[in-house]
Amino acid sequence: IYYLWHESSESYYVGQAFDLKTRYRNHLKSHKYEKKNKKDNWVKSLLNEGLKPNMSVLITCSSFQADFFEIMYIDLFNQIVIVVTA
Repeated sequence: IYYLWHESSESYYVGQAFDLKTRYRNHLKSHKYEKKNKKDNWVKSLLNEGLKPNMSVLITCSSFQADFFEIMYIDLFNQIVIVVTA
């Protein structure tokens, strides 16, 4: 379970991935596709300012636990910060 963040922004994105490097690259490219969402617009706004979101691991878990921990961290982050959802 990871989150995307940048110190210049109050927005965050919590997600799950097996391959973090590939997932991060996909996040950086996803704003170019037709179907855009809040997360893509947030990433695009950072890129337009010459910035990139940081990716940090929150917890490593099994695929069976991933949904539980993703929801748990989204709920936790919602209590303390603005979470950008897909």
